[in-house]
Amino acid sequence: MIGPPGPGKFMLPALDASEALEMTMLHSVAGQLSAGGFIH
Repeated sequence: MIGPPGPGKFMLPALDASEALEMTMLHSVAGQLSAGGFIH
């Protein structure tokens, strides 16, 4: 995509439950999970 930063080129759809769990596990293994925990 081409354009200046900020016009929403990187907006992604919301994660479903299994995708959120997978992202949470990946962030946890990488040591990047915030204190809030679950990523959604």
